[in-house]
Amino acid sequence: MAFFAILSEMRKKQTFEGPISVNTKGVGYFNRDTESKNREGSIEIQPENLNRAFGGDKVKVELLGERLKNREQGKVVKIVERARDEFVGTVEEHEGKTFVTPDDKRIYVDIFLPLGSSSSKSAEENDKVLVKIKNWDTLEGEVITVIGKRGENNAEMESIVLEKGFRIGFSPEVEREAEKIRGAYKATATTELKNRRDMRGVTTMTIDPFDAKDFDDAISFEDLGDGTFEIGIHIADVSHFVTPNTSLDREAEK
Repeated sequence: MAFFAILSEMRKKQTFEGPISVNTKGVGYFNRDTESKNREGSIEIQPENLNRAFGGDKVKVELLGERLKNREQGKVVKIVERARDEFVGTVEEHEGKTFVTPDDKRIYVDIFLPLGSSSSKSAEENDKVLVKIKNWDTLEGEVITVIGKRGENNAEMESIVLEKGFRIGFSPEVEREAEKIRGAYKATATTELKNRRDMRGVTTMTIDPFDAKDFDDAISFEDLGDGTFEIGIHIADVSHFVTPNTSLDREAEK
């Protein structure tokens, strides 16, 4: 009996290291097979055992030596590396306290904004903001950007972009390269035309909205006679402008 007790304790203390995923209920999953995305057979981690680990974090997980609904249970004993520390959410106030509720429901905690500090950047209730966690023990955060009011179209669109880790602006180097391309466009277009099929005589229209950041998709329509019509699908040749190893190329890859 003593042997089995020791064996059980050894199994209980078995640890694994790698990325963790968390669902919208705040339940974590650690897959011992890093090549598989199937949760079957993965270690399940209840909210109280997550140790404030979020999805994507690299963690060390310890087996608890018990099962729940036929799933092996574990707990996070160490955060090895954070996947991110910036999150998009809505500023809310409750009982004199100000906090940010993350848009991503898999972030199962609120981020607090200390009162009387500069961390709020004049953010008000119902503002959508980008917040950075400054203290993981207390979950205190600092507002990096005030995006706009919750529910406003532009604020919601920008929130999606920021939540995915992208930034709206570009570096001066990227902007200069783009300006250089625009300045040289007429000359290069004339030279390049002999290598292309000229479709300017065919009725062609973009299918991007008026407020799009780029116009890179279009359709054309041509009456070939005898009741036959040709519909053309046109996609911009971005690689003609964005060449390898340039600032634009690296920005596009990012």
